[in-house]
Amino acid sequence: MKKKLVLTGIITLLLVFGMAVMSCGDKETGDPTSPNSGDSGWPEVTVPATTLAGALLWLGSNNVTNQTNYIIELAGNESIGHQTLGFPFGKSVTIILRGGSSEKTVSLIKTVSLSSDDSLFTIRSGVKLVLDSNVTLQGLSGNNDSLVKLHGGTLVMNDGSKITGNDNTSYGGGGVLVVEGTFTMSGGTISGNTAPFSGGVNVVSGMFTMLGGTISGNTASGSYGGGVGGGGTFTMSGGTISGNTASGSYGGGVEVGGGTFTMSGGTISGNTASSQGGGVGAGGGTFAMSGGTISNNTAYYYGGGVFGTLTMTGGTISGNTASSDGGGVCGKLIKTGGSSITSTNSAPTGKVAYVSSSQKRETAAGPGVNLDYRVSGLLGGWE
Repeated sequence: MKKKLVLTGIITLLLVFGMAVMSCGDKETGDPTSPNSGDSGWPEVTVPATTLAGALLWLGSNNVTNQTNYIIELAGNESIGHQTLGFPFGKSVTIILRGGSSEKTVSLIKTVSLSSDDSLFTIRSGVKLVLDSNVTLQGLSGNNDSLVKLHGGTLVMNDGSKITGNDNTSYGGGGVLVVEGTFTMSGGTISGNTAPFSGGVNVVSGMFTMLGGTISGNTASGSYGGGVGGGGTFTMSGGTISGNTASGSYGGGVEVGGGTFTMSGGTISGNTASSQGGGVGAGGGTFAMSGGTISNNTAYYYGGGVFGTLTMTGGTISGNTASSDGGGVCGKLIKTGGSSITSTNSAPTGKVAYVSSSQKRETAAGPGVNLDYRVSGLLGGWE
């Protein structure tokens, strides 16, 4: 049986304070294969270690160079405790994790440490962590933290990476928590995570940009945002958010709780909310849709596709279901341009759109049909 290497708070101290306690050899130049791996123009260094634990020790003991891409190629599965990724003196560093030719799993374990942080990675300002192909971050059942947290740093997910299986019992963001910083999802999967709210990703502030990949099968166990939620900035131009659940409130796929959500592409489908907004719940923020598809979502009360405030200039909302009002959209809707809300949406009242008992629409509102909640009657597009 292979022994699992367990390394905890010592790596945090090494990385943050730069203590030189060991030397593992000279730096070697690597050649990343992913176009979204590191920062263009920065030199590339392959860390001379075959485990993540060993690689992080090497980085902490070798006084990392500012504006450098450090590549860590994992040789096998590994279990480690919480790690804080941060370097002194304002250094900017990119750390690229790769699994090589087959999938490698890095599993979080709880350990006794001076820190109360139970995430796998906390990413501080100046550090970019890139999860590249064949890397899986595995969380814990009954954990009390997000699996990855951004406190000023940057996270990038590429094709073949996964964040999965974390049960955050105390706060939002079972998979990823963006307190401040930038999260870019170009590919990969965030799945099977649970939190009281924002089951997959919680954007408190900062920015989350989704270019591709999949966020699926996550659960907000007590409130809103099965897939993504929060009050920061969320931009979606590709990828899929599907099969997520807000079991305690609204926003099965996405919850907009005070920030902004801009959707120009991608798909939000097959999500469920126990009350409002099966696809998107935008009760407290701003939602603008210029492209993409919101389809086949379910809300047990209002807004099968979207609940809240929506400005729609493009894209399609179809096949959604609400048990009360607004199969497609329920709320303050302004629809113009080439956007489409189809008659395949379903609800007892206002299967296409519902604002009030005097402002609702049952027949399809295709391109060229404008709807405006600020205008009553036929002039507003209502039937």
